[in-house]
Amino acid sequence: MIMALWTWRGRYFGYRHGDFLWTKKGEYVGRFFGNDVYSNEGRYLGEMVQNRLFRRETKCGLSKDLRAPYRTSINYESVVEGWV
Repeated sequence: MIMALWTWRGRYFGYRHGDFLWTKKGEYVGRFFGNDVYSNEGRYLGEMVQNRLFRRETKCGLSKDLRAPYRTSINYESVVEGWV
């Protein structure tokens, strides 16, 4: 299943394909666990509500122990900047 996603402010961000989040340019960003998105390193990036992405400040310190299926050099801070 592919689902288009926007930032909380209404800008098109990219899409969810299965459990993976991709930018509109096709760059791998992270993996979904439920509605939460985590980076390759296991850091909480944000979450999805309906078809919008945002970052909940109370979860910013969360992390998961996971193995990433892809390598990436994305600057995660700039990617999630507009989610608020």
